[in-house]
Amino acid sequence: MPTATEPKSWEEIEQLPKKEQLALLQRKLEKREPVERFSDIKVGDHLIKKTSMCGKVLYYHHFVCTKLESDGRRTIIHYHNTSSNASGECLSTSSFGSGCCGGKLASIKEITLPHKDLVESESELQKEGAEVERVVWPDELKCYPDQEVSKRAKGRLGEKDYDLEKNNCESFVMWCICGRNTSLQSAKPWLRKVLEVVNGGLVSFYQLGKNLPKVIVEIVEQDMGCSCLGNVIAEEGIESLSLIGCTAGVVVPLVIDVVSLVYSIWKTKQKWKSEVITREAFIQEVVGLVITGLFKFIGSVAGMFIGQIFIPIPFGGAIIGLFLGSLFGFWLGKRVSSLCLKRIASLWKSATPDIIQT
Repeated sequence: MPTATEPKSWEEIEQLPKKEQLALLQRKLEKREPVERFSDIKVGDHLIKKTSMCGKVLYYHHFVCTKLESDGRRTIIHYHNTSSNASGECLSTSSFGSGCCGGKLASIKEITLPHKDLVESESELQKEGAEVERVVWPDELKCYPDQEVSKRAKGRLGEKDYDLEKNNCESFVMWCICGRNTSLQSAKPWLRKVLEVVNGGLVSFYQLGKNLPKVIVEIVEQDMGCSCLGNVIAEEGIESLSLIGCTAGVVVPLVIDVVSLVYSIWKTKQKWKSEVITREAFIQEVVGLVITGLFKFIGSVAGMFIGQIFIPIPFGGAIIGLFLGSLFGFWLGKRVSSLCLKRIASLWKSATPDIIQT
């Protein structure tokens, strides 16, 4: 429960440890008001829609109202996508970035309610298990007036840099209202574990795609009965490895990983320059990208060769080893980057205030 000495301003809140900050914000933003009619929605409103299963709320989708139409409808902006579009973008992307379909799993869009992808009719606003509610913000936490909130939301329209954990629908609305790119629901320990598993699986499948050149070389070699160097391929074991196949399996993914990493860092820098994230968050994200990317690559390559040597399944051994290796590398990279980021955060707090700039 709140105490008499509980921090009220952002300046006081940000002096607390990260875990205490999130717990405090959860308490301050837990009040909700039901939305029963479209006319209840006003410009600048932080709105949420429940997604439930078996009577339990799985997560909340967040969006912000930006315009009142003359016919009574309401225009909202949110980080969202339909499942069919997301699937298509996943299949067509050339880079996973942070592990979420190249940042194309969703984009910031503007729609007018009622809309088939969110609320199809006014009668659905209070549909059981999918209720729409307004988050009641304390005045001391709102950093921008309602029209400025609308302007900030419109300024990010079309953005395709979605991240399940760090740049989702909630963090977008939070940034519009208070300038902090924070997601409270994704900070929950159980959900963070789920998101990490999902991210790890997506990254591992992507690693398989990058190694298609090696698989193609192996198929050709098996049909020829010898490696591209001319030596006879054994039924199994290390003798079946060829120089060209190995090169295709290492160099091609490495080039793609480096290009993807540079692009991800560039996108992160654009977020910093646009004041979506702070300088501190920019440094932390870059460190996380580099460390996780390095471990992921090493794990995938090591797993590929180990699987090819010890799993006597044509082509399958390399694929299974690559998948498991990249998954382990991703997990280990996350652990190492987390330790490094804690150290960086500690050093950051000890820095002088004039060094820390947004």
